[in-house]
Amino acid sequence: MSARTTPDVSYNAAVDGGVLVYTTFLGFPAFFFVGGTSAGSPQWAAIFALVNQCRANHSLGPLGFANPTIYSLTGTGFHDIIVGNNQLVDTPVGFTAAAGWDDATGWGTPSVADLLPGLAGTTCP
Repeated sequence: MSARTTPDVSYNAAVDGGVLVYTTFLGFPAFFFVGGTSAGSPQWAAIFALVNQCRANHSLGPLGFANPTIYSLTGTGFHDIIVGNNQLVDTPVGFTAAAGWDDATGWGTPSVADLLPGLAGTTCP
């Protein structure tokens, strides 16, 4: 593939299997399961914070726009999703997962320990 398309990568967006969150914003302590971008976006932000921390430890600047680096890894550092789809319920709209990059999951979900050195361009502790 020579051009960017969507998606680049994936994250668990379902509330089923989501992240357990503790909060008191309702005025009392409560636990909720959170999914979608409410869980995936901050977790990707944390991954890039680790990447930039690793780069700083090697006197390198922050990564910046990550897409060229992600695509240069050709799936290394990702759990390849090969089963399932992102089809909307009761519609023909969606794509099926396959080996390698696909329209449903991009390169897949991050394997952080394996992904960090590739994104940082150096060894990470």
